Amino acid sequence: MKFYIKAPSLLFFLFSLLFVYPSLTYAQTAAEEAREQIELERERRKEELEEMRRLQEKPKTAEEVLDMLKKRAEERRAEKRRRELLQTRISTGFTYQVETNPTSAVQGSAKDDFAFEETLNLNWTPKFTPNLSGNAGFSLINFDYDNNKTLSTRDYTISGDITYRLLNGKLAITPGTSYQWLIYPKAEDSSYEQSKYFLQFTHYFTSKWNWGGKYEYTSKDYDHDLARNSSQTDIKDLIRNDTRHTGELWIKRFIGKYSIKVKGKSYRNKSNDEYQDFNDYDAHKGEITLSAGFLEQNKLYLSYTTDFEVKQYFARVAASTARWDQALSHRLSANYTLNKYSKLNYTFTHKKSSSNAGTGNFEDFTNKMGFTLNF
Repeated sequence: MKFYIKAPSLLFFLFSLLFVYPSLTYAQTAAEEAREQIELERERRKEELEEMRRLQEKPKTAEEVLDMLKKRAEERRAEKRRRELLQTRISTGFTYQVETNPTSAVQGSAKDDFAFEETLNLNWTPKFTPNLSGNAGFSLINFDYDNNKTLSTRDYTISGDITYRLLNGKLAITPGTSYQWLIYPKAEDSSYEQSKYFLQFTHYFTSKWNWGGKYEYTSKDYDHDLARNSSQTDIKDLIRNDTRHTGELWIKRFIGKYSIKVKGKSYRNKSNDEYQDFNDYDAHKGEITLSAGFLEQNKLYLSYTTDFEVKQYFARVAASTARWDQALSHRLSANYTLNKYSKLNYTFTHKKSSSNAGTGNFEDFTNKMGFTLNF
C-alpha cells in the first residue's frame, strides 16, 4: 500500500512551523524579560528609597552642616561632663600586722601581738570645671588585735573637700572637713568623736619643684571619758574635750624618677581636763621622705621616711619638771601594682621613744603586709 501526501498539506505544515513555533519562543522570552524588568525596577526603587533616606539625614545647606557639628560637639561635651560629675572610686584592703610592742610598754616588758585590718573606702570625685573639683568620701577601718583586745578599734569617717586651681593650674587651694567616730569596743572610755576643718595649698612653681602648707583645727569629744578637776576627780556631766591647732609646711623636688620631700609640722593640744594639764602640750616634728618608681610603668613604688618628734607638756609632772618625750621613727614602704584593680603592699616601721618619764621610754617594730582592690 502506498501513501501520498498532497502538496497543499505539506505547505500548510511548513508554514505552521515557520510562524507558530517562533511565536511560542517569543512569548517565553518576553515573559523572562518582564521578570527581569520587574526585578530591576525593584532594585532601582530600593536605591531610590535609600538615597531619599540619606538625603533626609544629610543637611542640604552649610548652615545645617554647622548646626549639626555644633550639636554633636555639645553632645560630646555633655557626655564628658556627665562622666566627670559621676566619677567614683572604691577600694578595699586587707592587712596582716606583726608588732613587737603595741602597748608602748617600757623596755623589758614588751609583748608582741598580731593584728588584722580591713578597710573600705568610697569616694565621689566630681570635676565641676577644669579648675574646680571635689572629693566626698566615707571610710571604714576595722582593726583587731589578737591579744590586746582593748586596743582594737572601729573607725568611721566621713570627709569632703573642694579644690580650686589658679594661675593656670599651678596653685591648688583646698578647704575641707571631716567627721570621725573612733570606737574602742573593749575600752569605751577611749572612744571619741572628732571634727576636723582644714585649709591646704600646693604651689607647683616648676615641673620639678612644688611646695605647700596646711592649717588644721580639730575638736575631739570623748563618748564616756569625763574631764577631771585639779584634784583628779571626775567633773560630773562634763565630757572631756580636746582641741588641736596644727600647721605644716613642705617642699618637694623631683629628680628623674626619684623625689625627695622635706616637711615640718607643729601642733598644740589643749584639753578641758584640769588635772596637771595632763593633755596640754606642744609638739614639733620634722621628716624627710625619699621615693621612686621602678619596673615597667612604675609598678613597684618604694618610699623611705624618717622623722623626729619632740613633745613638750605644759605642766604634766615627770620627776621634778614638766614631762617631755622624743621619738625617732623610720618607715619603709613598698607597693606593687598587679593590675589596674589590685596592689600588694608592705610596710616596716621602727619607733624608739625616750622621755624624762619612765612610761615614755620604749621601742616598737611593726611589719604590715596587705592587699588592696580598687574599682
